[in-house]
Amino acid sequence: MKDEIRSLGKRLKDARRDAKMTGDEVAKILSKSKQLISHWEAGRSEITIVDLRKVASLYGVEIEWLLSGTPSKSGMRLKPRQGRIVSKGSKAEILEIARGALTIEDIAEKRHTYADCSAHSISFEIFEDAMDGASIAGVTAFKPGHIVTVDREKMPSPGECVMLVMVRSKDVVFRRYKSQGFGKPLAVPFKLTADNSSYDTIDVKRATDFVFFGTLVEHVILGSK
Repeated sequence: MKDEIRSLGKRLKDARRDAKMTGDEVAKILSKSKQLISHWEAGRSEITIVDLRKVASLYGVEIEWLLSGTPSKSGMRLKPRQGRIVSKGSKAEILEIARGALTIEDIAEKRHTYADCSAHSISFEIFEDAMDGASIAGVTAFKPGHIVTVDREKMPSPGECVMLVMVRSKDVVFRRYKSQGFGKPLAVPFKLTADNSSYDTIDVKRATDFVFFGTLVEHVILGSK
């Protein structure tokens, strides 16, 4: 049994390295301690089947290969998906970036994403319930604590979620972009609407009223990935 756990640990370590991820990055994404990740890989702690499924998905490998070292019916070990490490900022840090006191690269905390995004992307935790549309059929609920990644190089289409810093109020907002019919992404004037009806619509009338931080490319509920 101990030999099997050690062998599993070695495959976990190999898969993580193939995915070009550090133990720190894996720990943050899975909401685990770095020590536990290290213990899994060293065979000092057993990994639950729930966590094993999350790790297999994260590394882009088959769970059968992790468990036994042999391929599944597909006849091959999956090739790890190509991901990207992006900065994860707090509301305060996002405001500092907006005023030019920080750059995205200055933010120390990083996270791994498989989203199709550019190097100018940034992740952050939802900090209000404006986009919690749980009561609306077919609308995704963005709840406080969820992590979203936005890409500054992806211009929004009407209905897509965007993150902006409003210059006058110095407020960071995550809302749906509603074009005013000019046919160009993010052409002023436009509106920002919330899925939660208790939040007012924001009218953006001038290009100097906001700093665009990006369009949504990934939504992660911690513990589900």
